[in-house]
Amino acid sequence: MFKDDDTYVLAGGSKRNPFLKFLRKFKRNKLPFKRSDLYAEKKISKSFNFAARERKVRGKKLIVILMLILLGIMTAVLSYYAFFSGAFTLQEILVINDSRNKTLDDETIYNQLVNFKGENLIQISSSEIASMVMNKNVRIQSVEVDKVYPQTIKILFTEYAIVALFKDLVAGTEQLVNEAGVIVPTVPIEGRDKLIKIEVSSDVAKKVGELAIPREDLKFINDLQFKLLDVFAGLEIDKVRYLPILKEVRVATKPGFEIWFDLERDLETSIEDLFLAFDQGNFSGTYFSYVDLRIPGKVFVCTQENC
Repeated sequence: MFKDDDTYVLAGGSKRNPFLKFLRKFKRNKLPFKRSDLYAEKKISKSFNFAARERKVRGKKLIVILMLILLGIMTAVLSYYAFFSGAFTLQEILVINDSRNKTLDDETIYNQLVNFKGENLIQISSSEIASMVMNKNVRIQSVEVDKVYPQTIKILFTEYAIVALFKDLVAGTEQLVNEAGVIVPTVPIEGRDKLIKIEVSSDVAKKVGELAIPREDLKFINDLQFKLLDVFAGLEIDKVRYLPILKEVRVATKPGFEIWFDLERDLETSIEDLFLAFDQGNFSGTYFSYVDLRIPGKVFVCTQENC
């Protein structure tokens, strides 16, 4: 087969190819349509796409607006229901004393909170109620306030533990003292015979709710009791004389002698001095009147013969 211009020479003759003529004509005209028509079509297509996007954005905005309107209506309805319908008005106050030895009755605390009745439970501050109860009752150590919706509040409080029996030798009174050093009402309690006995000489008897002994001094006496028993097995403490003006305590032991402590000295150091004195000294068969630990680094021992 031979090609000559637009004629194919085939075996058996020749034949014109009309497709080649079409290609030549297309080449001369380049495009069968105007370029301006193509640009116009592209512009129309872009305009159509832009309009579609605008409609989509407007649809989304409309949905957001409708959702915000619905949310506003729901918020208004819920706010009215919560604050103005009376559904959350406080109607009941439950008070529970969770102390081992109770000196405060539930009714006392209830009467302090009764004015909160009728208020909206949502707007009542739990921390404010807890602070008020603590401030009005020095015997209370902790308060828990729980809101029980829709109309109840629950108060759970714990009193300071009773730790000592406070005896005033001048006033002739014997009263219970809690961990805060405050006088509490005399009530039947468990383990009364195990309470540490503190004696003091005062002209005026303390009233219930008043401070009998500073908390730090009471803690010193309590710690002293346990540390002495740890170091000296078998040593029994009968009572403790509290001398607040001198800042001293004098521990009366069951063997019959006293141990004098300075409240401003470190307790651990004082006990260590006492232990070393008894360990290194020869006190076998000696009967003491008192052992004085008030001066740092020194132990003064007075026998019954000399004192």
